[in-house]
Amino acid sequence: MLKNINAVILTTLLFGVFSMNGQPPESAAKASTITGEVVSIGSDTMVVRAATGQVSATLSAATQYKRLSAEKPSLQTATPSSISDIASGDKVIVTGGSSTDGKSIVARSVYIMSQSDIAAKNAKDVEQWRTRGITGKVLTVDQETKQISVETRTLMGTS
Repeated sequence: MLKNINAVILTTLLFGVFSMNGQPPESAAKASTITGEVVSIGSDTMVVRAATGQVSATLSAATQYKRLSAEKPSLQTATPSSISDIASGDKVIVTGGSSTDGKSIVARSVYIMSQSDIAAKNAKDVEQWRTRGITGKVLTVDQETKQISVETRTLMGTS
């Protein structure tokens, strides 16, 4: 899951770099991407808890909103969304122009991954580990036959 989110972040950064129509003037806001969790959301402002601290995102009518799937997070498959779909606790990627201090950003686009979608995916992953996974101590690894022997423990002892 973390690899997928990192791939989305990297793709967003590359998209932002290649979509610029030239160098912005010195006084313009720096193109930036903020990734984090929504702390609060209003009609024109959203506060995001990023790795660098809290960042205030200014939202406008020109801001584009897209929903990412927790199963397969990809900017190419993101579906249109709206500000009403954003709630506290959701994960977001915000692209736009940031201030020089990095504490605010004028949002050009907001990619949303809802907290409930992430929880559902995590629950599905846990269930798959329960039904398809095994826990134990690795005894041997046979490179030729590609087999692993695992010692498991039960109430009746080891097997």
